[in-house]
Amino acid sequence: MIDGVLEFNEGVSLKAYLDVPNDKWFFSCHLSDEGVMPATLIIEGMLQSMVLLIYKSFRHDANISFITKINSKILMPVKPGNNINYEANIISLKRGIFTGKISTKIDDKEIAWAEVLYASPHMYYSNQAV
Repeated sequence: MIDGVLEFNEGVSLKAYLDVPNDKWFFSCHLSDEGVMPATLIIEGMLQSMVLLIYKSFRHDANISFITKINSKILMPVKPGNNINYEANIISLKRGIFTGKISTKIDDKEIAWAEVLYASPHMYYSNQAV
């Protein structure tokens, strides 16, 4: 649910975007009279931004990792023609557990946010410096 990366600061932050044209598949099957992007897809884009930041910053070698907690809030709907900007930030990392915050904006207005706990157990047991 992201089209590309605008900015990447290794181990710190990642800015990504999603263009939402009128013909996206979900507009025809979710509140089709109103043209609203499903909230779960907005959250999915936020999570993909955080996961991309972590995977680009730290070696995973196809090890299993998972999101253990999501606290999110959708403040405004996403409509056809909007361009979403995601900003994922790593707040802390201890023993393979990441705490992160993702802000989602259209133009300069925040439309959603999420706080996540992301676990990479192999990082706790490996010799990888973090």
